[in-house]
Amino acid sequence: MEDVAAKSSEVGCNIHCIKPMEENEAWNLFCMKAFRWNAIRCPQELKDLAKDVEKCQGLPLAVVCLGGLFSTKRSELEWKTTYKSLNWELSNNSMLERLKSNLVLSYNDLPYRLKNCFLYCCLFPEDYEIEREGIARLWIAEGFIEKVRGLTLEEVADRYLVELIRRSLLQVVEVDIYGLPEKCKMHDMLRELALSKSEEEKFCALYGELIGARPEEGAIRRLSIQSSHAEIKPWEVLRGAPIETFPDHIVTLFNLRYLDLGRTRIKKLPESIGRLYNIETLNLAQSQLEALPNGIVNL
Repeated sequence: MEDVAAKSSEVGCNIHCIKPMEENEAWNLFCMKAFRWNAIRCPQELKDLAKDVEKCQGLPLAVVCLGGLFSTKRSELEWKTTYKSLNWELSNNSMLERLKSNLVLSYNDLPYRLKNCFLYCCLFPEDYEIEREGIARLWIAEGFIEKVRGLTLEEVADRYLVELIRRSLLQVVEVDIYGLPEKCKMHDMLRELALSKSEEEKFCALYGELIGARPEEGAIRRLSIQSSHAEIKPWEVLRGAPIETFPDHIVTLFNLRYLDLGRTRIKKLPESIGRLYNIETLNLAQSQLEALPNGIVNL
């Protein structure tokens, strides 16, 4: 990487070499993530196990992910179980693979429903800022959110999002006035991990001019079509598409649960939209819709 920087005419000779974190810095960062429940202090009985953070070799993302993983473990037994798995992973890989090992272990430690929510985030383009309300509705439409007595599905989805952030699998970009995450994004390396797992499990695939590769036909459950054209964003489920009439074939998708027509030029919805009995989210924000048909009450 230094050779690339040195040959760049724009950079000149002022090359900043990023060094790994010092041992005490890595330890303090790890404690901030792993022991928030204990005033950022490592319990005496866990100190020997916690020192395994040294195997991250000062890589901040690895330290943060490891801390996020162990923050969910409170007992010495839980730590030892996770430590054994981590120790095997790290001792059988080169330095380049150690970060991936930490990330994979963090993913493997997720509950089933959170795994789906995490993988779903890789459907968005690189560095895309994911809105809390939008991702919550998509997760709900996919059936990823469990029903919890006394809570709405949106509130449960918010908890899932916070948990992924707490485990350092998503990064907060913006918070609302109450301090809740308003927008978040997926770190590039975590996105690569999610894409790799998605391909392995046939969870989803990406396609478009930004990707280059065509997914294997019939081998995926979800497809994200990505384009560099700013006015067309297919990954937002029709949102912002330059269409003026409602596509008739959509009303045949009777299992459809999420439909986003925001920022389109559609002025009228057909009465037949009432056939979409299972719709849970219909977004018409900033569209040019002039009136709603009577059939809307059937949704």
